[in-house]
Order: sequence, then C-alpha cells, then structure tokens
Amino acid sequence: MQKYIPADLTTEQLLYNYQRINGWNYDVFVKINGDVIQARTIEQLRNDSKVKIKFINNHFPFKESINFYQTSWEGFTATSFYEKFYLSDGYIYKKNIPQKTIELSDYIKRAKITLENNFLKIIKRHSGKNIVLCYSKGIDSLLLLSYLIKHNLVNKTKLVMIKNQFYSVGSNKLDDPNYDFTKERKLGLTVETLKIDQKMYLPYINQPCPFLLFNYQQSIIANAFKNDLVLTGFEGNSVLLHSDRWLWQLGKTPTKKNLYEKDITFIENKDKRFLFLSHIRPNSRSWHNQLYSNIESPITDLSLLGELPFVKIDDVDPNWFANAELSRELIHDNVGTLLDELITNSGRTWVNRQAQLTIPLEDVDPEQLIIKSSKQVDVHLLAKLIQAKREQVKKNVVSIDVLERIKLINYILEKTFTQTL
Repeated sequence: MQKYIPADLTTEQLLYNYQRINGWNYDVFVKINGDVIQARTIEQLRNDSKVKIKFINNHFPFKESINFYQTSWEGFTATSFYEKFYLSDGYIYKKNIPQKTIELSDYIKRAKITLENNFLKIIKRHSGKNIVLCYSKGIDSLLLLSYLIKHNLVNKTKLVMIKNQFYSVGSNKLDDPNYDFTKERKLGLTVETLKIDQKMYLPYINQPCPFLLFNYQQSIIANAFKNDLVLTGFEGNSVLLHSDRWLWQLGKTPTKKNLYEKDITFIENKDKRFLFLSHIRPNSRSWHNQLYSNIESPITDLSLLGELPFVKIDDVDPNWFANAELSRELIHDNVGTLLDELITNSGRTWVNRQAQLTIPLEDVDPEQLIIKSSKQVDVHLLAKLIQAKREQVKKNVVSIDVLERIKLINYILEKTFTQTL
C-alpha cells in the first residue's frame, strides 16, 4: 500500500473512494510527483491552461491505442485496473486489488442473461417502432439478428449496410461479395444498402466536432432512420470475447487457420495493468452520449465491461477467442444453426474512419484548417501538425488524420462545446 499527500481539495474529492473501470469509460487521471498526488477529470484538464497538451491523435486522450496509460496531458496518467484509491486521515492511499477473481464460466453465464435482458428492455422502450439493424456481416450484428429472430421481430426489421461512395474510399464494385445478400434474403430478411456519397460526407468534414467525424456513418444512419429503433453491435466485440484484445490479454497467438479473427499473426505480451479491452469512448459513440436517442447497443454492457480485466483466462485456448466461440454459442442458443452460413470472418468493419483518406482542398472549409494556438499546446506537437498540414496543402489535399487532430486540439481548447448534425 502506498501513501500520498493530496495536492488539493479536488484531488481529495476525486480519489476519496476511486477505482478505474475497464476501457474508455475512465473518468479520473492522476499525476504523481514524489509523495504528492494530483487528480483531475478530462474536463478539468481541458480547462487548466497550466497543463501542457503533449499528444494528440485519434486515441485521444491517450498516446497509444493499446496500453492506455499516458494521456494527452503532460505528466497525467490513467490508473491501473488493479488498484484502488481512498482518502483517510488527510492522505490518499493506493492499494492493490486482486487481478483475476472471476471464473470465465461465471462471466459467460452472466453475459448470456445480461445481454438478453438488455435486448428485451430496449425493445420494450421503443415498442411500436420499426427496427433498423446496422449490418456488417460481422458476428456482433449476426448476434443481434439472432435475438430479433428469436423474439419474432424480423417482420418489422430492416438490415442496413453502409457503402461508401466518395473519393476513393470503400469497395464499390458491383460484384463485391460484401454487398451480396442472397443468403440473407433466402432467410426472408429485408436488406438495404445505404450509400454515402461525397455530398453526405462533407458536412462531417466541415464541422468542428472530432467525434462526429470519427463516427459519421453512425450519425448518418441515425438521421436517415430517425423514426426507427436503430440497433448497433459495433461496441460489442470485446464483451463477446472475440476481439484480438483478449488475445493480447492472454498473451498467446492462435494456432489454427480459417478462424473468425483471420488477420491475427502475432500477439505480444502487454502490460495488463493498463490494457485496452473495450471500445467505449466518452462523447464519441452516439448511443453513449445520447446525441441520437434512437440508436441502442444491446450487446454492450458497462457492468460486463468492468469485469473483463478480472476474468481468469490463463488456461483458455487462444483459438477459442479468435474464433468468436462465445458469440457463436449465444447465436446457437437463440436460433440453432440457422445463421451459421452467414458467419464468415471479421474482415469488414461497419464504422470506418478512413484516416488516410485525402480530401481535395477545394472541398474543405478553410475554417476547419485553423489550429487554435495556446500555451497549453506543446510547441513540438503544434509544429509537427502544422508541418503535416502545410505539406498536404501544397498538394491541394488534406488527410482525415490531420483534420481529426486539428479538431481534437480545438475541441480541447474550446471550453464550451456542443455539436450535432
């Protein structure tokens, strides 16, 4: 157990009885200097001009995409999943908590009950509405489809798949197997392709919110079907144990070929204290920040996410994770082998950020290229971003990656920020 002097009253309040929960649903960062500890929320850091912004990328507010430890703000780090802070006698104490206490079999039982209940509650909350399933042919959307079939909701459900048709993005060939829905239609399912063209995409480029740009597809589908219940499984993969992040946690490489996760070639051991296992991002996913009340994610559950770092998996075959076996089991529980023919692999992502896509400069509002200058931003970070922007502008283009980083810096420096499309 370690003992620290709290830097101020804010630190005492935040760490009075604090433990981090899994994924990006964090809320407190800390800075330790000798025996003094300081704690701040993201919003408090955004409003503190004395704290330097050192890193900025689409993993905001973290430096890396896997080891979520260093943050965008100099000196401030995430806390570990396996430690707890509390205030006593004027000091902040940090104690370690057990790392693995939940049996995988118990977690699976809870997951089955919880996800089914989530689904039924959402259906009840939106009773009377038609249903749109965000369809990617992935295991998460197929699991959602199995619930719809099990509860006799197919006749009021439409499967919608996104198809990017702007600039050079996406696979747009007519014979692309991703857009062949013969098997789905044989099962009596209604399938629609929602084509996103340049005109639909540009409003997300030419607005200040980085999170709307990250998730333009989800925003477009929410607006296109604003009177319907929209179900998305995009956030569910880590809960359902088929993500490569579980293999990072396990520290083992799959040995079989032709598994659901087909592109995993090497898994190195990561620091499990800070390992990223979920896809939660505050203020980025529309179902999470309630920008769109009609989007719901039944197979994402914060109580399950919070347990993930503590599930005992050391003896589990890595092929079990890589082949999405729990998801398959849930689907079989719901509809038997009915959907087996549709389960292929994880090669397609429904929400696609297109970070390397370049946009013709003539299509970009000049306001979106203005980087707010502030002493809060590290000069090296600012210089690197400005240089990248200048090199692209010389070629009369600008990349999504640069636009996202500009929007993130401006978002951090903007003290009052609300934006919807």
